[in-house]
Amino acid sequence: MSTMSSKPRVLLSTVYRRYSGIYVDFINDNFQHKPWSPCMPRNFNIGLRFIKRNVPEVELLEYPNWDEYKAKLAEGWDVVGFSAYQSEITEVERMIEEARRQGVGEIWAGNYGALDPHMQSLVDRTVIGPGENAVAGLFGRRVPDDQIKHPLVVGNFSINHGKIKLLNVAIMYTRHGCPYKCSFCQAAAFGGGHTFNINQDGIENVLKKLRSMGIRYILLYDETFGIDPVASDRITLLFAKYGFRWFAMSRASIVLHNLDEWCNRGLIATCIGVEAVSQQVLDTENKRQKVEEIVEFARKTKEKGRIYRMINYIVGHENMDEADTLRDVRRLDEMGFDVFALSILTPFPRTPMWDRIDSTYGIFDRNYRHYNTEHLVWNHPYITPAKMRELHREVHRILNRPFKTAGGILNRLIMPRRQPGRLTFEMG
Repeated sequence: MSTMSSKPRVLLSTVYRRYSGIYVDFINDNFQHKPWSPCMPRNFNIGLRFIKRNVPEVELLEYPNWDEYKAKLAEGWDVVGFSAYQSEITEVERMIEEARRQGVGEIWAGNYGALDPHMQSLVDRTVIGPGENAVAGLFGRRVPDDQIKHPLVVGNFSINHGKIKLLNVAIMYTRHGCPYKCSFCQAAAFGGGHTFNINQDGIENVLKKLRSMGIRYILLYDETFGIDPVASDRITLLFAKYGFRWFAMSRASIVLHNLDEWCNRGLIATCIGVEAVSQQVLDTENKRQKVEEIVEFARKTKEKGRIYRMINYIVGHENMDEADTLRDVRRLDEMGFDVFALSILTPFPRTPMWDRIDSTYGIFDRNYRHYNTEHLVWNHPYITPAKMRELHREVHRILNRPFKTAGGILNRLIMPRRQPGRLTFEMG
């Protein structure tokens, strides 16, 4: 660092694109009825946009193809940093080799992929957690948590990989970090127990700009929205003040506690992690959630009628065989949710699950591309990898029926009824 200029040239990049078009698929690539699968183009990285907003001197390169990446490197950089997930490390390793070959001074890594020991060995520095302050340090200044400015980020919610565009939505965080410590989740390790709220004045400034642009919908990326009741109360009041309709990821208990108030303030969709409808499994994974809360969440949100409900569910728990899984899935199906994001149980570095699975059963597959929650990478006691793939597809067939999924999108998100005295919906 001592040889670096006081005005270093810093490039922050995502993984390169191996295909011409890539999407964030909210169900996942194994969804059998792809035309009804909700998604967004993967052409921005919210973490890098936060850094750029707070450290404008840096340049961003978001999802380039390989030739675009090489050409950008040729411009000459003191620091190149990569934001990547575990499943992208193979591609980032190639990018690092090219950066070294072209004489880049320092290589940094961030995002959840930076928790992997191999990734750490490839770079000069890893940034664990939000990166605004670390990157600002390259330019001799600090960005305290309470001064982080929110970027303006808008994406398009669509189905059939962009062929049918539905809504323009703003992407927002109101809070970084999650205090829960589910055994399968890397959030605790990534945040290091450090959680904080995004500056509310900055959020309101973004809301004003979005309103002036005609954007009416907000997708909250908070790991657990509502965990700070005082802050979330202020934020939802702002959403109501400016007439936004919003989507939030949270927990069943938190949504239940706030359901009436949030609906009155514009909530139209929510996503919770169910993971399993077995209390034994929930306790094993330290989910701190009761099956009764899931049942009550299903009942009360159904009564609201206009809330689109997305559920995260994990296939392949260690104490479930195929028959156990299908019984659990059918019980979940009876609750009547709209759509399900289904993952095959995958251990990730720096989680309790990684340590337990590796020591008890063994992790046999170290192919990073298989760590996308669509492959069995460890020795399951009852189910083979091939059988797990079949089971994953069968669970999709049971839960994600195409007409139900499409009907939920149309009825709950696209064509809500106008009701006297209530917020009305408009296409973005």
